[in-house]
Amino acid sequence: MAQYSQTPMFTNTLGFLSNFDETPFPVPLLGREAASGEHAFNALKTLDPAEQYHVLSAPTPGESKGRGRRVTLRPRLEHQNPRLGHASRAHGQVRCPRPEPAARRHR
Repeated sequence: MAQYSQTPMFTNTLGFLSNFDETPFPVPLLGREAASGEHAFNALKTLDPAEQYHVLSAPTPGESKGRGRRVTLRPRLEHQNPRLGHASRAHGQVRCPRPEPAARRHR
């Protein structure tokens, strides 16, 4: 299994801003507590309770990130966030058309 860097982007007094900050907090949509923002983000990518539990039970934020890359995405999530859809297609999880480039705005 690939290891993910756990070097926080934010450190010292700004450490709480990092998804890798390990301060637990309640997530009402999941009906339980998440160990980090990374745990919550990856668990909320799927509607499958077993996959949510698997992601939330990861021992570290880096491990939850890896587990989150293998969950079944919520319907239409890849269309709401094209980067997620692209990453999922790269892992063979989602089959959807690539998003069209945004039209140029005329002023």
